[in-house]
This record gives sequence, C-alpha cells and structure tokens, in this order.
Amino acid sequence: MNRTKITNFKGIKYAHRVRDLETLWEIFSLKDYDLMKSFVPRNGNVVLEAGAGIGEYTMIASGLVGYNGKLIGIEPNKESYSYLKKNIKLNNLENVIPVNAAVSNKIGKIKIFSIPGTSVIDSVESDWAGTKNFYFVNSVTIDSLVKKFNLQKLDMVKLDIEGAEYLALLGAKRTLEKFRPRLMMEIHSK
Repeated sequence: MNRTKITNFKGIKYAHRVRDLETLWEIFSLKDYDLMKSFVPRNGNVVLEAGAGIGEYTMIASGLVGYNGKLIGIEPNKESYSYLKKNIKLNNLENVIPVNAAVSNKIGKIKIFSIPGTSVIDSVESDWAGTKNFYFVNSVTIDSLVKKFNLQKLDMVKLDIEGAEYLALLGAKRTLEKFRPRLMMEIHSK
C-alpha cells in the first residue's frame, strides 16, 4: 500500500511512502550526510543533486544554501519525483528547481531498470537492479543543465544514481573544468 504519510524530522516536513522511512532514518539518525563536513553546502552555494528521490537531502541542503543559494534536484522515477515536488511545496522552498530526468552522458532517452514496488533501486544497470523490468525516461547532461539554468557557478554536485555515475561525469566535462565543484557520490558500479 502506497498511502502518503507526513513525517517531521528536525523541522523539515516529508511527504513519503512507508518504504521511504528507512532512508529518512539513515539520514537523520545515522547522520549520513553530517559525517562528510567538507560536503555540507554553505549559504549562497549552488548545488546540483542527481538522484534526489523524494528530497531527503534536498530539503536539508535547501536550508543550508539559503535564500541566496540554489539547488537543482533531479529525479528520474515519476513516483519519487511527485513526492519531491510535494516536499518542495510542503516546505515552501523557493530555491529548489525539480527536474524529472536521468543524468547521463547524452541528451535524449535512457533505459532505467526497476524492481516493481520500489523506486530506490532503479538503475541503468540491469544486473544491479536484478530485474528485466524497465522504463524509458528523458536524459540530460550536467553540462546541458548548467546551460539551461544559466548557472554562473556550481559549488557542489551530489550523485546518488545507482550505477550511472560514470555516465554523469562524462556529461559534465565542461562544467567540471569551468567550475571545479566539490563532488559527493555513492558508487554503484563495477
């Protein structure tokens, strides 16, 4: 059952599914992102987050970058993306731009493998997701997003994209050379 729940963690409201509680617990109880002090966004920073999910990190980072900062939250899974947008609205965030796409090395369409009933294991790698189920989603490059949103700086790139990290970096060559952003990423690949 996918009934929406609303949970408040440290003053941040999250609309979520029951299955999202584990991720929220990791972030707030285990303090996953607090462990990496050099990757905590600062006031005025511009952050690009690929694999935003329902906005677990987005909501925290939005507060840290403040009114003068900006966060671009990218999520390919339509269900998770709808929760991301709900959470942006629920928390009245004006400095977050949601994007429903996958980050890759090309602009177009990309195949994403998924396990029915979950959205946290969607991956470009079929053996990672362990499934033959898939969907197609629009793909963008980090370079194309920097151009589209006319970013004059990019302080940090966060990638949690289940196996597409290398593809995302290939699509960010100009951005990485020009802005030299801090990179924070989970790696799920051979």
